[in-house]
Amino acid sequence: MSGWDHDFLVRADPQWLIGRFVRRLRRRWPELVVGVDQEELAPPGKVPARFPEFVDISKNRVMKEWTYQNGAISNEQGESSVGIVQFPKGGGYTQLDIITAEPRQHAFTERVLGHFASALADWYWQESRSVTEKEPRYPGERMFELEAPVDFAWMARTTRVCAQRYGAVSAEFLPSTSARAGLELRVTVPRGDFRMSYDFGPAGEGREGARLVAHGLPRNAPPVWRQKAYAPLKEALAWWHFISYRSMKPKIAFTWPPGEPVLKDSLVDFEGQGGDAPGT
Repeated sequence: MSGWDHDFLVRADPQWLIGRFVRRLRRRWPELVVGVDQEELAPPGKVPARFPEFVDISKNRVMKEWTYQNGAISNEQGESSVGIVQFPKGGGYTQLDIITAEPRQHAFTERVLGHFASALADWYWQESRSVTEKEPRYPGERMFELEAPVDFAWMARTTRVCAQRYGAVSAEFLPSTSARAGLELRVTVPRGDFRMSYDFGPAGEGREGARLVAHGLPRNAPPVWRQKAYAPLKEALAWWHFISYRSMKPKIAFTWPPGEPVLKDSLVDFEGQGGDAPGT
């Protein structure tokens, strides 16, 4: 399946992660079909128990057949089949290539990558919920908390850029109100629907990485508010895993992190030195 590649390097169970991604996409496509070329790996609307090295995901059988005959081409609604390729890299790493018909500027591509970001955040949340604090520290507020192998200062900067991409009226760092948080970012969104706070700090004692918390919504906030409020943090987490190719001859790529975040043409991009990209 040809198209635009969006590559990520993860140290998560790729089967779990792809399954979660498919389930999130199924909320949009209740009759989705997961397969390889003309083969279906499960009945429409069902998620396979296992995923081979390459799979394509289509809205329904009509889209799947169209993609097989013509390749990944957007339909009148701007949607297209999505491909996922797994490349084991050793050391517990897996490169996941998400293939879409259109580049990131396209609205459907942005939604697909948003589903992947949420799936990756779900992985870290379910992996860390047994060690994160159980007691609510923000009474009356909804809270989303996880630990992940990231640099908390980089996460704070990238979350701010992601919030600005969503049109935040203000996104400023303030002295943290949490004893364990290293930084606090407060975001005001357009129209005054809600304000959000994000705490960034080191992981708990004896654990590597960072503790990330999104809070500020009232407990009765509608789901659409929660999606908007958590999106900048989840997207920043996914961007940490993004493989930023700067050159192919010679091949230069960075990830964990991919570089310093900047906003270019309403998209998050990366500049400067990033981390090593093993095996890429």
